[in-house]
Amino acid sequence: MPLLRGILTRSLQGAGLDFDAAYGIASAVRDELVDAGEVRSVVISKLAEKHLRKLGGDALPRYRRRGQVAPPINVRLGTDQVRPYSRGSHRSS
Repeated sequence: MPLLRGILTRSLQGAGLDFDAAYGIASAVRDELVDAGEVRSVVISKLAEKHLRKLGGDALPRYRRRGQVAPPINVRLGTDQVRPYSRGSHRSS
């Protein structure tokens, strides 16, 4: 499958980068791989991490955690009632 810059851009945005920075890194990674016939996804991740390291900030640790399960989103029902968000409950409300 060809490197889809949009998917990498979205992943980098999920790590906290704005669109322009994420797209710039995704483009740089694509440019580095332009002559590669086939690469593993881990190579793409390592290249993205290299560019994030240059950029600095806290996006690199967040990018590395991207595969982990996010904590549940809690919904406050009243002043003292909180429950985890549920798509099913949301649809039926």
